[in-house]
Formats: sequence, C-alpha cells, structure tokens
Amino acid sequence: MEIDERSKYKSDLYCIYCGEDVDMDKEHSLECPIIKGIPEMVLGVKPIPGDHEWNLSLGRYAILYTITPNAPEGHRIGGHLSEKIRHRLVYEEIAFKVGRLQLSMIAKKKHKVFKWLEKKREEDIKSGLKHLRDFAKAWGFPESIVDELFEKEKVLLFNFSPEEKTPLFRNEETYELIYVPLKDLENARRAAGLTKSLTKI
Repeated sequence: MEIDERSKYKSDLYCIYCGEDVDMDKEHSLECPIIKGIPEMVLGVKPIPGDHEWNLSLGRYAILYTITPNAPEGHRIGGHLSEKIRHRLVYEEIAFKVGRLQLSMIAKKKHKVFKWLEKKREEDIKSGLKHLRDFAKAWGFPESIVDELFEKEKVLLFNFSPEEKTPLFRNEETYELIYVPLKDLENARRAAGLTKSLTKI
C-alpha cells in the first residue's frame, strides 16, 4: 500500500481506526477493523452498506467500548490500556462525527425552501454538537476540541465507489490526514489473504 509522498515523516503516522503507530516493517494491528473486519453491530449501531468511512469508524468505536477484563480498577472500559492510543481513538471519533455534522450543515443549506426541514436539521445539528461535547468531556478532552475540529477538519464527501479515497493515517505532528484509494486497500487485504471485501459491505 502506497502512502502519499507529501507526508515525509512516516514515523509520526498512526492508523486512525486502531490508533497504532504505522510501521511498514511490521504487521498491522490484528484488532484494527481493516484487518479484523467490520463488526456486525456496536452498541445497537449497524454498518451502512457502501459507507466505508462509517463502517471503519464503527470498528474503531468497538475498540473504544471493549471491556478489558484484566484492566486496573476504573479502566475496565476503554478497549486499550495505552492512554496514547485511547487518546488517538477518541480524537478520531470526534473528528469523524464533526465531519458528518458538517455534511448535515451542507445538506441543510440546500433545503432552505422547506422551513420545517430546515428547523429539524438545525435541531439535529444542535443536538449533535451537544452530544459531541459531552462525548469529548467524558473522555477527558476539552469541549472546545469540537469547535477546533469544525474549523480545521476536512469533510470527506464520499461517493460510494471503490475509486473513492478514504482517510487511513494521520500525521501526529501536523495533524495531516493521509488518504488511500479503497482499491489499494482492497489489494493489500487480498495480498494478506483476507478475502472479505470492505467495499462490498
């Protein structure tokens, strides 16, 4: 799998779906949804056919809400005992949800002719922001992280196609997202002997 050459500091990259450091000389985390596969349901939420970013996010959510039997008191839920990795996963989950709220805002602007729909979308966005701020606070992030991500995070306008690029890695120093064509991801999975397709979920 090729990584965009513009990202020069590959040692600073981590996978946004499992939080592990990117090391091209080692196997990817077996817990990552890219390798393990997409869960059938997480806390009542199911995958969405064709929405690859959502489905991979669901896998990340599953890691965050895994019960860890041998964890110290007070840390049974958190999926990973590494604070650094938990921090990354929560950050990426907030960033993903912010992107989806931005898409809702874009859609809202296109439907201003319907007053009742405009009001409903405004209420949904307000509710979504409150949920995100509560989520951030619950995991030890300042609520302001939601507003910061609204300002700087790119919105992925997915096209439900194998030609689509999906975010896969982030540079921890620059916060740059690294996008990979889904067809490259599929080829990498096949080369590793993984036959279940991500693009056909």
